[in-house]
Amino acid sequence: MAVTPSVAVLSHPRIERTLGEARFHTDGDVLALAYDAAGTLWSVEDPGVLRSWDERGRTKSRNVLIDLDTTWYFSPNARFVAAASDELLIWDTATRKQSACMEVPSWITAIGFHPNKNLVAVGHDDGITRVWDPTREEPIGEFFEHDLPISATAFSADGKFLASAGEDRRITIWNLETGKLLRTLRGHTDRIPGLAWHPHGKSLISVGWDATARVWNVDTGEPSILLNTHDDQVLGLVFTHDGSLLATSDSASTVHIWGNLVTAESLHKLPGLADEIKALAFRGDKQRLAVGGTDRVIRVFDPQSGQLIAGQTGNRRHAIALWNDSIISNAGEAGTQVWSASGQDQKSPLPPGEYLHIAASADGRWLAGSTPDSLIQLWDAQTKSLKTLDGPKAALRYLAFTPDCKTLSGAVTIEGTVWLWSLETFEPSLLVIEATEGCSVETIDWHPDGKQLLCGGIDFLSTSGSTGAVCTWNVPESKRLVSIPLGATCVAFNPSGVAFAFASPDGWAALHATDTGEPIFELEGSEDQQATALAFSPDGECLIAAGADAQVRVWDASTGELMASRQFLSPVDDLAVRADGTLFAAHENGTVSELPISSLTDGL
Repeated sequence: MAVTPSVAVLSHPRIERTLGEARFHTDGDVLALAYDAAGTLWSVEDPGVLRSWDERGRTKSRNVLIDLDTTWYFSPNARFVAAASDELLIWDTATRKQSACMEVPSWITAIGFHPNKNLVAVGHDDGITRVWDPTREEPIGEFFEHDLPISATAFSADGKFLASAGEDRRITIWNLETGKLLRTLRGHTDRIPGLAWHPHGKSLISVGWDATARVWNVDTGEPSILLNTHDDQVLGLVFTHDGSLLATSDSASTVHIWGNLVTAESLHKLPGLADEIKALAFRGDKQRLAVGGTDRVIRVFDPQSGQLIAGQTGNRRHAIALWNDSIISNAGEAGTQVWSASGQDQKSPLPPGEYLHIAASADGRWLAGSTPDSLIQLWDAQTKSLKTLDGPKAALRYLAFTPDCKTLSGAVTIEGTVWLWSLETFEPSLLVIEATEGCSVETIDWHPDGKQLLCGGIDFLSTSGSTGAVCTWNVPESKRLVSIPLGATCVAFNPSGVAFAFASPDGWAALHATDTGEPIFELEGSEDQQATALAFSPDGECLIAAGADAQVRVWDASTGELMASRQFLSPVDDLAVRADGTLFAAHENGTVSELPISSLTDGL
């Protein structure tokens, strides 16, 4: 259904307040990473934004360099950064000023900086690797042996040799002093996207789409070891400065850290990202490994222990809860972050650690958080005590208290079940099996009467012939009341309980009658806009949806007419509405926007 001309659209909404800081979150895909000599992390994100970061993940500097190029590469110690397309551009990171601009004869497909000279090796789509002097902005050598475009280039640590990989699945080694071909390496059966020389010695490491990383003896031209524990295509690699650690990334979104290239055993297998990994960087002291890619979060690990130091893990969405006069977020550095009504930071009552979801009871007594190890941390504000609840063996990804604040419920997404705990005995009191008829349970909400439970789920394999199911249950009778064969990413009862809304994974939302489950109307203008959260205004007159497209939409809940659409800078993961009509939007970048609902519809 088309959006009517009466809809108001505002690119920059009137936000009364932004809570929190976007730490190690970017506005675009991370394309390149590097640490400088002082230990500062630098990144380039799409479209051509250069940032530097402090230890806590806050932006120190931000500069837009060029918005067209997508191939980026840092020099050693991040002294320079290069962008390539049909020209080669180089910037000095200290001044953020362009230091060189070189017109090239064909499209650039790979870049590599010389370790100690002001030289750049550039691979082209014509199969030629050219070495450029950026100071004079001219080429000083050409190396051609490949029949297809160059996929990777790398100088040896002593600067005497140049390696290039081609789409022909061959690697060539060149002597830079004589300009002669030293060796051709064969063995990869698929594309070779990355090369790196060991900092000490004549070993060359290559990674391939054939799920292997190969350690080559350049003297013999033979692979000395295969690092083949990757489950999928190997995409990138990086050494520590002393060569004691090697990190490789693959298309399964994992990072392997290798400490011994002879035994071929990885020290750690890290959950890099929820999406594609595009960049890796070790800090000079070997105490940090930065990982970035298409999910727009830079994660920093301790490569020695494999522990996540900073950056949100890929299996957690940003959730918020309103608790007494405070706003609780699960995106804090210590697991949760708490702000007072005035926006001041407060100490969280939940213990440090990662929380997949959080929820607060309406009476202000209880605060709950679910952990990745399938536990629930429950804080009792009345007795000032913390309890740990045991439950399913799988993680609970959604929590909700009943309106009477006597029961806590949790959705076990992978099992398709909902667990209920009594807040008197702290023991499980009920298990709703197949809460969404065999689908995953993505979201739940309670009817105002506290007896009906609304569940939304997705059938990812379409085994049921539908996208999933939306079901309502009479919990005291353990009876399913309504079942709608449509998948849902989020659900919500309206304040009176006579209707409920849900949004499908296909990108549309609808309002249905609670008693019959029959549709009342499809929400106008919701097509192709996948919602991540739904909420009603306290008076029930407005339905609000948050989207992965960073928009918040407002509908007239009585007509289904789209009233307004607001564009934010970061996708919205969760919504919460206070009784006074204040809306809180939890962004993917870890911040929370606070604004009155009335500001969304002013002037309509």
